[in-house]
Amino acid sequence: MAIRPEAMLRGSLGKRVRITTRTGREYIGTLRSYDELDNLYLEDVEEVEGELKLKRAVFKGGNITFVMRL
Repeated sequence: MAIRPEAMLRGSLGKRVRITTRTGREYIGTLRSYDELDNLYLEDVEEVEGELKLKRAVFKGGNITFVMRL
């Protein structure tokens, strides 16, 4: 049975997620909210292979290629 993206995002609210962008960069953060365009609003964000750390960040839905709940 396939899981719908909406159901996965709803179930991931308040949890840590790992996202991959079109550029191949990966980030881990706590999913706080999302909208109808699949823009993701994360807190306590860290770049997986880098030094970037942000308190809050918005990731545009069209630039996200992969989302995984941790």
